[in-house]
Amino acid sequence: MRLRFGRYAGMTTEALVLRRPDYVVWMLREAPDGVVGRDFAGLIERFGATVRADADVAYLAPPNRSDLVLAHLGQAERWAECGLSRIDGFWDAVAHMERTVVRGRRHALRRLVRNLAIAHGMPRRFTDRAALAFLRNGVS
Repeated sequence: MRLRFGRYAGMTTEALVLRRPDYVVWMLREAPDGVVGRDFAGLIERFGATVRADADVAYLAPPNRSDLVLAHLGQAERWAECGLSRIDGFWDAVAHMERTVVRGRRHALRRLVRNLAIAHGMPRRFTDRAALAFLRNGVS
């Protein structure tokens, strides 16, 4: 779906989830029951399903960082004791950033969501077509 209003008019909701997750969070807090809010919620659900498809691997993020650490599930609990947060989807990334990042939260969230998508097969170049394929078709 393409937005027809606001700053991001003309952009697809798929591209916004991957490029501007901070806007998606704001939109869902402001108008969760609107048409765009429902579309964002569905895309976030698909994003989480795509990320969780790899059952034996966990992604961890250190405090104040948007980098991802890859760990096998058996090691993830040990790493978590070192202060790393387990990132299993979009809302985990949002919670991690809100909990640990003091300055630059918006850009850190963008980097973390981007790194998570790239780790699961999203091309490094985020085009509208690639975002649509990743979120709608579950490319991983």
